Amino acid sequence: MNETISITGMGIVSSIGHNIREFNAALKKGISNIGYLEDTSDGAMPVMVGAPVKWNGVKKTLDQMAKDGICPRQIDKNLYQMLRRGPEPSAWGVIAALQAWDQAKITGVPPDRIGIVVAGNNLMPKLSYQLYEKCHQAPEFIPARYALNYLDTNLIGMISETLQIHGESFCAGATSASGNIGIIKGYQMLQLGLIDICLVVGAATDLSLLELQAFCQAGAMGGKEYYHSPQLACRPFDRRHEGFIYGQAAACLIIENSENARKRGAAEYGQILGGAVVLDGNHLANPNVNGEKNAITLALARAGVTVDQIDYINAHGTASIVGDETEAQAIEEVFQGHLEHLWVNSTKGLTGHCLSSAGVVEAVAVILQMKENFLHPNLNLDDPISHKINFTENCSMEKNITYAVSNSFAFGGINSSIVLKKGANIDE
Repeated sequence: MNETISITGMGIVSSIGHNIREFNAALKKGISNIGYLEDTSDGAMPVMVGAPVKWNGVKKTLDQMAKDGICPRQIDKNLYQMLRRGPEPSAWGVIAALQAWDQAKITGVPPDRIGIVVAGNNLMPKLSYQLYEKCHQAPEFIPARYALNYLDTNLIGMISETLQIHGESFCAGATSASGNIGIIKGYQMLQLGLIDICLVVGAATDLSLLELQAFCQAGAMGGKEYYHSPQLACRPFDRRHEGFIYGQAAACLIIENSENARKRGAAEYGQILGGAVVLDGNHLANPNVNGEKNAITLALARAGVTVDQIDYINAHGTASIVGDETEAQAIEEVFQGHLEHLWVNSTKGLTGHCLSSAGVVEAVAVILQMKENFLHPNLNLDDPISHKINFTENCSMEKNITYAVSNSFAFGGINSSIVLKKGANIDE
């Protein structure tokens, strides 16, 4: 079974936009809100640079959505109470799902034919960290809801209750590759006919000081050299890159069989043509050129697309030294002889590295660029590590994109790549 899979809805809450309209505008203008992580203001951390979500709170957000007519039936007192009592990052995931649901205009679909894939694992370490001291001092005052809130599956429950979804659902965890793998698993469920519609939700990862300290000590995080100019700290593919900048975001794609979408009269914003996951056989953090090449090559083969058809790559591009150099080499070798007409950028230069949600955030960015015929800039790319690759520069450029690749690689030797195509009908 090899049916076309359409993207019919998108939603996002990120540091550069709390909805698709704001996020799209930020991409076009090259806006980055990379600044400082609020919880590190006491100076306890060696690196305090990051791209946190500036949250307006549950009530203001829901009031604005109701005013805008976004899913008004789902916005009620019960939703408000559920989001208010849960962790803020979980609320972002529900809001992104509501935005996507509204855009996809889903009505009349049996609830058991709709599923959810939450892309992410180990999502709430900050919540556990914050309650640890309290547990030692007065364990009887630990909220009972913590038993639910710390679980990755909590977001499945929150979204399924809000939208009354009863179909097959699960979490797909693969650290920084989770977003892509969530998309691939949703795609596979649709191909198998297990469901008709799937919400792929890139869940926000809420790190505590413990994880941030460990990443710093491992040499994975940037922000030291540019501490006093945080807007310059995230530098994918630039020779002065020094590590990833932590970003926060939740995003949602609604995907469905293209024939089903046409019957519903849904707008098609893009298509998922295929994807692949390849392991290095390595439990450490170091990337592998062959693993990355194999993931891209296999994704293209499964999609039935040749290297010369690809117009654009949304790179993993974390701004880590070894990671960027390895990915650049993989791109050069896979697309050898076709690099002249291929363009590359990294959305992480604007959003920071959103970890579990990165693949879904970046898929949204790809679809928006395809839809509106532009490529967002590579901020801070002053001295590229490769002159064979066409990187977008410090401003947006007009570009008609038909086929694109989006890469996500992760610690533990997990390499993933997906192939996307411009939507056949992008008029709302």
